[in-house]
Amino acid sequence: MPPLLLSVGLASLLATVHALDNGLGLTPRLAFSTWNFFGTGATESEVHDIAASLERTGLKALGFDTINIDAGSLDRDRTTGRLVASSRFPSGLRNLSDWLHGAGFHFGAYNDISGHTCGNGPAAGSLGHYEADAVTFAHEWQVDYLKVDFCGVEMPGTPPENCTGVVGRSCGTV
Repeated sequence: MPPLLLSVGLASLLATVHALDNGLGLTPRLAFSTWNFFGTGATESEVHDIAASLERTGLKALGFDTINIDAGSLDRDRTTGRLVASSRFPSGLRNLSDWLHGAGFHFGAYNDISGHTCGNGPAAGSLGHYEADAVTFAHEWQVDYLKVDFCGVEMPGTPPENCTGVVGRSCGTV
């Protein structure tokens, strides 16, 4: 495609974008996800350290104002069926949320629509618990951002050649 035609095409797409003029969504959410550094092993004290580092390096002032705890941070109480913080978050997730909010950060959490998480973490997916988990995230823990994965979900008819790695568990072939 000639560069001029491509430029005109992109310009016309940009000219037709419609958005509310309410100041929301002007920049994407900039967040630190514990998954990228700790995998399923992040701890409460490491989240405190991350917040201090984002502040000290000036990244928070540039918009990195969300810390997302990822797979491995949640367990499910076998008696009540409710989500609970893993033992690596001894103060509980509401206390962590309150601390992050008090430090000027947004609090992000992780879950999966299946019964387990992608990172082979605790079996704390929301399958069968969607409404109760939504209340826990939104009201009890005051989560500002929720990352929801799609691991371990049955996908009937998936060709065997697509069943590798994490997706393989979904296909029942690995």
